[in-house]
Amino acid sequence: METGIDAKCRSFMPSLNDAVKESVKDWYDDVFPGHFSHGAARKYGYKPRARRYQWRKKKKMNSPPALVYSGYSKRVLNLYMRVTGTRGNVTGKFSSNPAMKYFWMRPEGHPNKPAEMKALTIREVENIKSDIKIRTAKKFDAVKRRKRYK
Repeated sequence: METGIDAKCRSFMPSLNDAVKESVKDWYDDVFPGHFSHGAARKYGYKPRARRYQWRKKKKMNSPPALVYSGYSKRVLNLYMRVTGTRGNVTGKFSSNPAMKYFWMRPEGHPNKPAEMKALTIREVENIKSDIKIRTAKKFDAVKRRKRYK
């Protein structure tokens, strides 16, 4: 005999996975673009860039915001992110391009650009946590209680 509680227990992990996937997608749509805006360096604590780089960026590109030099990486990274997840492991993969290889490289002494790009403030972490809890509870409560006899 299978009771409603058995069905509920089995539905918890899929409910949690779906909630996390939706929260990651919302983060990508709402929060992620802010990493390329003015003031993001202070907000997310980006490592200071070299003086020579700053000068060259200001002279050539009229000083765009942090994490932006020509804007190519920003355009490519904002195009698409695929979110996958199975059994408690949710992963978001950005679209990429072989020409963007320099963005992911970390030579000695250079800032970790991917880590800066994924940085979160304490408030954002709390918002994501509460969002995941609410979505999980809604999905979990939506599971119908059934009785099935074998």
